[in-house]
Amino acid sequence: MSKKIYLFSLILLALAFVSCEETKEEGRYDNWRTRNEVFIDSLGTVYETVPGRGGLERFSMYINPGEFIYYKVKTPVETNKLNKDMVGRRPTSASTVTAYYKGMNILRERFDGFYGENPNLDESNANEGETLPVSLALSSVITGWQEALQHMAVGDRWEIYIPWQYAYGTTGNSNANILSYSALIFDVQLLDTNYPAAKDEKE
Repeated sequence: MSKKIYLFSLILLALAFVSCEETKEEGRYDNWRTRNEVFIDSLGTVYETVPGRGGLERFSMYINPGEFIYYKVKTPVETNKLNKDMVGRRPTSASTVTAYYKGMNILRERFDGFYGENPNLDESNANEGETLPVSLALSSVITGWQEALQHMAVGDRWEIYIPWQYAYGTTGNSNANILSYSALIFDVQLLDTNYPAAKDEKE
């Protein structure tokens, strides 16, 4: 094979690869609503049919009894920001909480938060792109967060799967690059809650 034919073959191969990558990227969010709804539905199927429930737990929502939000219990990370005096206490809808978190879409693309790699961040050692623990009023957050945090006890770490209806709905959140109809995954460790707080009780 001559050098010209060989080089031409390499160029065609490279162009084909780029074309495939572009097509793959362009289709990354195709049928987004359906895929997000199927993702949440599949959690229910796993919970109902797989031995050990696939590690999933769920709770019935306060705002919509009979509808469930699914989650997995994860191993808490040791952190010096955990309020040990409040361990085992649960927030109420009127509480302000402090938590580490990482938010992802169903492709596990992170859109906000930083959690897991360095649980003891403070202003002096936080790097660009890393997020310190957040403190927020539960009355000000998306419904899925408000519901989930009221079921968590201080010290717990959960991976929570929130349907789009209880996240940013049909509009999404352009500031956080969250598309409409996005189910969201949050890795959350609850560090503290202010008064009023409920004792840890099993629902």
